[in-house]
Amino acid sequence: MTEFEAVAMKDAQTAVSPDGETILLSVVDAEDHRLVVRLNGEDLSRMMALMLSTTMDAAARRGSGGPVPPLPKPLPVDSIGVGLGPSDGEAILGVRVGSAGLSFVVRKNALLALCDDLRRLFQKQVSAARH
Repeated sequence: MTEFEAVAMKDAQTAVSPDGETILLSVVDAEDHRLVVRLNGEDLSRMMALMLSTTMDAAARRGSGGPVPPLPKPLPVDSIGVGLGPSDGEAILGVRVGSAGLSFVVRKNALLALCDDLRRLFQKQVSAARH
């Protein structure tokens, strides 16, 4: 990997290209230099996976004693899929947001717990709607 000097980010913004095919990412550094990058769905998926992986690595290096950052703004999910995992105790969970998609390996017991939570949530909503 090539070494480079990290610069402080002053601002970052995103936009959709006029044709709707790509995401434009604009980053401005502390010296007001601007970089604009076009990302198609595949590039965006790889970038999101890389950022998640790097975030997990950073958290592991810090240890669990640090403060828990606030949750980011929720993203609207366009689709969710589940498939057989690499082993008997795992499943693949695929999530698509716009043109970007991520796949996660999830322990089946964690996926079952999620299904139970979703079932309870919807039962509460149905119950509240009836009253």
